[in-house]
Amino acid sequence: ILQSRAAEIGKNRRETAFVDPGEEAAHGIGIRGSAFRGVVAFDKEDLDEISREELLKRDDVDGVLLILESPAPEYIPLILSADALLSAKGGSTSHAAIAINGIESRDYSAVMSAAGLQVNARKHEAVIVGKDCQICHTIRKHDIISIHGTTGGVYVGSRPTL
Repeated sequence: ILQSRAAEIGKNRRETAFVDPGEEAAHGIGIRGSAFRGVVAFDKEDLDEISREELLKRDDVDGVLLILESPAPEYIPLILSADALLSAKGGSTSHAAIAINGIESRDYSAVMSAAGLQVNARKHEAVIVGKDCQICHTIRKHDIISIHGTTGGVYVGSRPTL
């Protein structure tokens, strides 16, 4: 028996774009949303540690970006507690993508299967490896990563939005 699912793109209430995103650090499958700048978290403890009140005072971030190696079904509650998702694996018909596209109460951005993204959750660290197998970028908790949930672009640092 072959299981199949229709891939649907969730719509955010507001669509944003980067003024000039610059060169992509990685590229993946845009699952939902638009331009998003997030403080990086790797697990529930990181999410709990990041103060939502402090984020509201900042103009260089939009919320918390959860980074996972593989967004398995058991991570869905964690994924939904963040404001955005970046993953090394997964696709537009995965359990996580379907759950994300079902969010109607708030905006959410997600990019999955980011090429070259390797996640070490135990170390609270990820790297982006280039085509030459060299580490191009190291990402740690509390760093800022910008993603575009429609185009699939991943950018290191905060990018100005329209």
